[in-house]
Amino acid sequence: MSGRIKSLFAGFAAILLITTLAILIVTVGTGTVYSVQGTEPENGTVEGYGEYKPGAWVVLIAIPDEGYEFVEWYDELENRSLGGYDRYSLIVRGDEKITAIFRLKEFNVRVNTTGEAEITGAGTYHSGDTVTLSATPKENYTFSHWVYKGDTFEESVFTFVVEENAVIRCVLTGDPCDITIVPGNHIETAPTSGTYEYGSKIGLYATAEEGYVVDMWKSEEKVLGYGSRITYEVRGDAEIYVFSALYLDADFTTTQTGYGEPYTFTCKSNDSVTYSNTWSAKGEGVKTKTLYGEYLYSMNLDCTYGEDSKGIWTLEIRYPNTITVEDMRSITITHTVHCEGYEKSVSNTYSAYGWKYSNGNYSLFLKLNPSDYVSAKSFSDTWNKTYKMYFNQSNLWNGIVVQNSTIKSVADSLDTITTGMTRTQKAQCILDFVTYTVNYTSDQSLYGQSEYFATAYGTLYLRKGDCEDSSILFVSLASYCGFETYLISPPGHMAGGVVLPGMGGNFKTNPGLYFCETTLKGAKVGYISPSYTGVSCTLETVSVYRW
Repeated sequence: MSGRIKSLFAGFAAILLITTLAILIVTVGTGTVYSVQGTEPENGTVEGYGEYKPGAWVVLIAIPDEGYEFVEWYDELENRSLGGYDRYSLIVRGDEKITAIFRLKEFNVRVNTTGEAEITGAGTYHSGDTVTLSATPKENYTFSHWVYKGDTFEESVFTFVVEENAVIRCVLTGDPCDITIVPGNHIETAPTSGTYEYGSKIGLYATAEEGYVVDMWKSEEKVLGYGSRITYEVRGDAEIYVFSALYLDADFTTTQTGYGEPYTFTCKSNDSVTYSNTWSAKGEGVKTKTLYGEYLYSMNLDCTYGEDSKGIWTLEIRYPNTITVEDMRSITITHTVHCEGYEKSVSNTYSAYGWKYSNGNYSLFLKLNPSDYVSAKSFSDTWNKTYKMYFNQSNLWNGIVVQNSTIKSVADSLDTITTGMTRTQKAQCILDFVTYTVNYTSDQSLYGQSEYFATAYGTLYLRKGDCEDSSILFVSLASYCGFETYLISPPGHMAGGVVLPGMGGNFKTNPGLYFCETTLKGAKVGYISPSYTGVSCTLETVSVYRW
């Protein structure tokens, strides 16, 4: 091809390229637009209507006129609601016809009354409506005034233009009523008679003489209330009578002061005046024992009493010959107050723990709380998990011997019983208490585990446990009584141990340390079963006190 022809061809291609670009520029510059409009609202305006290119982001804003409110957007092309938020956003993809719907604002008009009246005119209104309220007082009331926005209006018909939610108070006054207070016998102070508005509520308060309480308020045989203070609504002239009643308070507290028969108690009652008092006692003891538990029966107990000083009594209680001391499970002491044909009784029940020591019968009477047992069991559960986690190491035993106020009170009583006795005799008394009051029961039966250590309180509460449980109870009591104590474990067994300084003991390596078998009733301090004589034992010193 000649150079001239090549030049002509190149020039033609350039002209074609320029023409194509021009067409594209014109096409882009004159692109499609869409209309976003809606029916012009009568009670508001819309910002955002107009012409938009495809893909444009449009926000429509509904602005209600004064006294009106926006309701919703409505798509007239698709005949559907678009929601009630006053701003609506869309991406333009075609023509849109979206209309804003407005309506008159609605307001609630509510009336609160002071007194009783028929009220008309309250309800729901539109902005700018005229509201007319009317009050017709009921019988025994007179209209006084209306209160609205802090202003007072004295006409019974009140008219205003509603512009917002409104609460109006209608004040009525009750007719005057004469209230006469009539105090009965033994009423010391009573309210003053007077004149009060019909419908008003008044507080009435009275007091009674010593030994009596304000019992009842009455009017025309209708009981108005009980006790020293009532609220009374005035509904006309009335005579109100206030009556008293005897104050019979039979509550009492008990302190055990004697632990051998007869069992003695100091009881303090709450008598404020002198009444006739009687005391009685009942017991529950074991009738039969089976593999499934104990079966109990009730019995009357011999109870003698005398008043040492006003409200302070000494009681002596004896068991019948038909029951052994270790088979008594509880006693119930009842205090009855008598006066002028009336009486009131209060009973307190105590768990009984009986044992034999030095040819005598002893008993402790305790108030045990089930919730305390739940806490003790929870502690034991946690300790046993830790014990097993650390492969049953004996140096952890001290962690299950813990302080407890009930165990300390038992130890204090045992200390009192053995006052003046030798340390050996004291240790024997503690051991007898444990062996007589704890019935041997396997851990599998009690806790569903082959091995379980219970706290002293848990064992005392259940009256059951195996060798380590009764041993923990023993060393806890002995520790509170001032003994140096050990848990002693020959193979497959556990016992308690106490140190009696200056005495031989059962262990060459630990002078003065005596083996205390806690699973054999009546076992003596230092007794070791032939099964465990001469065998190697694990010895761990333990104490309720953390030095």
